[in-house]
Amino acid sequence: MEIEIKPEDYEIIIEKPTFIGILLSKITVFSEKYGGWKAITGLSVFFYLFIFLLPMPQMSFAISLPSGYEVLTLWGSNVALFISSFFPYDYYRWITANFLHFGIFHLGFNVWGAYVLGGLLEKFWNKRVVFILFLLSGIGANIVSFLIVKGNSAGASGGVFGLMGALLAFFLWNKNLAPQNRLYMMKQIGFIFLLNLLLGLIVPNIDLSGHIGGFVMGFLLGGLYQKASGKLYFERFLTPLWIFCIFLVASAAFWATFNFIVRFYL
Repeated sequence: MEIEIKPEDYEIIIEKPTFIGILLSKITVFSEKYGGWKAITGLSVFFYLFIFLLPMPQMSFAISLPSGYEVLTLWGSNVALFISSFFPYDYYRWITANFLHFGIFHLGFNVWGAYVLGGLLEKFWNKRVVFILFLLSGIGANIVSFLIVKGNSAGASGGVFGLMGALLAFFLWNKNLAPQNRLYMMKQIGFIFLLNLLLGLIVPNIDLSGHIGGFVMGFLLGGLYQKASGKLYFERFLTPLWIFCIFLVASAAFWATFNFIVRFYL
C-alpha cells in the first residue's frame, strides 16, 4: 500500500525569529568569543581607566585612605568600614572590587593570571563558564575578606584563585583523562597554590583570606559544573546566567557612580 502526498496537501510554515531570540543568539555568539578571560581583562582595564576620570572629592569624614588611590577606595573597593559603618549596605563593593586595582602592576599581574588560568579552562569548558566562575568566586573572596580581615581590598586575584580552584576540580573529577595526567596537573596546581600562599605570608598587603576564599569557592563551583557539564538542561542556562553576571557588574558600577556623586558632590 502506497500513500501519495502532493505538494498542495501540506503547508510549510517557517517560524519568524523573535527580537528576543535574535538578541539572545547574538549575545551567545559574542559570549562564546569574548566572554571569558577577555571579558575579565576588558572590564578590569575599563574600570582602571574610569577611576582616573573621577575627580577627588572633599571628604567630610576622617578615615585613612591609601595615598594615590583615594578615589578608587571611595568609589568601589572592598572597604569594610564603608560597608558596615560609614555607608551601610554598600554591598555592591563585593562586585566592583573585583575589577579595581591598586596600580598598573597589580592590574597586569591579575590580568596575566586570568589569561593563563582562564585560557586553560576555556580549552575544557566554554568562555561563559570562565567569567561566571571568576565573578562568583571573586564575590565569595570579597565576602570572606570582609568578614575576616575587615580592611580595604581590591583586585581580580580572588576570582583568579577561583579559576585555579575550578581547574583543580576539573582534573580531580574528570575521569576521561589518563590518571597520570590528572595527577600531574593536580600536583602543579597544588604547587602554584601553595607558592602563592607562601608569597601571601611574606609579602605585605596581600589579602590571604580572600585568596583562599576565592580558591575554595572556585573549587566548589567548578566541581558542580564538572558534574553537570554536557547536560542539555544545564547548558541552556549558561547564556542567561552570563547575561545576569554582566548585568550585576553593570548595576554595581552604576550604583557605585550614583552614590559617589550623591555623597560627595550633591
